Amino acid sequence: MMARTGVEYPIPLTERLRDRLSAEDTHNIISVLTTFDAYDLAERYSDRTIIELAEEYEVDVEVIENICNEEEVYLALGTQTRLAKNIEDEIVDRLLDPHRQSSIPVSSVPLA
Repeated sequence: MMARTGVEYPIPLTERLRDRLSAEDTHNIISVLTTFDAYDLAERYSDRTIIELAEEYEVDVEVIENICNEEEVYLALGTQTRLAKNIEDEIVDRLLDPHRQSSIPVSSVPLA
């Protein structure tokens, strides 16, 4: 959502939203965020960041970032992004079999 308002990524965790968005955009994001169910989000998104995923599979972070770029997966928080579980599964499959064809929908955009 923030990318559609022109916010560059990765979004630095040290910056405040109000420094990057208009008041209307901030209001819209808060409205969307307050409608999410915490349990549903926990079930939908990985507990691991891109860095942790790279450590677990003993690859450079850049390898995972490159796969994400090839698949047009938006990494809102850069290496601190937590992918949707279905996307993480696809990334892991690509790590284990680099010749595998992707089945990640182009519209996949992790939120966290």
